[in-house]
Amino acid sequence: MRVAGPVLRPAVRAWRRRRHPNRPAAKLRRPVARTRVAADGSLHIRLLAKRLPKTPAALVVRARRAGGAPHRIALPPRAEAVDGWIDVRIERSAHPLAEDRWDTYVERISDGKRKRVQSELVETARLLSMPAPLDSDGVLTPWVPYTTLDGYLAVRAWRRPGHAEVTSVELGQESCTVRADLYGRAAQVADGDGSTVVAVSRAASEPDFEVPYELVSGLVPSLVFELPYELPAALDSGGLKGVWDLWLRTGTEDDAPRVRFGRLLGDLADRKKTDLVPRVRLGETETGVWFYFSLVNDLVVALQPLPLPSETPLEPAPVQAAAPGTAGAQGEGSGGGGAEAPVRSGRGQSAPSSSADAPAGG
Repeated sequence: MRVAGPVLRPAVRAWRRRRHPNRPAAKLRRPVARTRVAADGSLHIRLLAKRLPKTPAALVVRARRAGGAPHRIALPPRAEAVDGWIDVRIERSAHPLAEDRWDTYVERISDGKRKRVQSELVETARLLSMPAPLDSDGVLTPWVPYTTLDGYLAVRAWRRPGHAEVTSVELGQESCTVRADLYGRAAQVADGDGSTVVAVSRAASEPDFEVPYELVSGLVPSLVFELPYELPAALDSGGLKGVWDLWLRTGTEDDAPRVRFGRLLGDLADRKKTDLVPRVRLGETETGVWFYFSLVNDLVVALQPLPLPSETPLEPAPVQAAAPGTAGAQGEGSGGGGAEAPVRSGRGQSAPSSSADAPAGG
């Protein structure tokens, strides 16, 4: 016993701990997922089986800003894994997501502990070809799954009774032309009396203003409006800090329901750094007009200081003679011009910044 005691005692203690009903639960491992969008816009998620709890568990989808109750989908047992993966679907019809960013977790049922899901792959190609997701009441409900900056699986969801989907922003010499498709309430009331495009200031110092639009009929009705650059510039209270959100007002009264202009459809959760419109200079002034998409993908017009390009001529780089015995001489440097960026909308340029649209996380 003197020899066996020190060896057997730890084994007996471990055996007793395992039999105790209040023994500590096993540590949760980090779940890993591969996600793709189904034909109807539902989300098909594959979870690596060996990273899931051995006991019953659920996939939990939780709103980041407490905009709705969490959604739970029971996970099949690990024994039902196919090629090491467990499949689960978030059905659009069964899980209406409120407008918010939704984070995903795997939760162990026995003690309620959960771990955020790591995203290994997200496929969103179907979002480029599927029709606009409208429910039975005409509410537009896009879902876009994505990987956050820190590598987790999240879903950006919108839920709008009315929406004006911006399809193009074209910059002209004196004004900007905006085209938008209309859904839900916007399509129903766009041809009503008193409907107009309204720019609502984010500050009390700048007044609101409105511009007319032209309605274009079709399978999906749309509208076109022009916004003169001089209009927001004339209403700025000073400092070139004016910021206006663009809405479609559905009546003559000031409190008539409004529908937001934005870009929600497609496969991108965030448009601010990808769908970029060059800034426009007002004549020879240092005033710039900017059209951009906010953090929630809504269309905004803002004034920003735009310094004039330097008129100092660039001196050409000196030509150096080749040293004897070398292969050649250094070529002459070329100077850069000071022309404005071409008028287009595309990717790869930096977006304008605004305190109202400061980043709020992945």
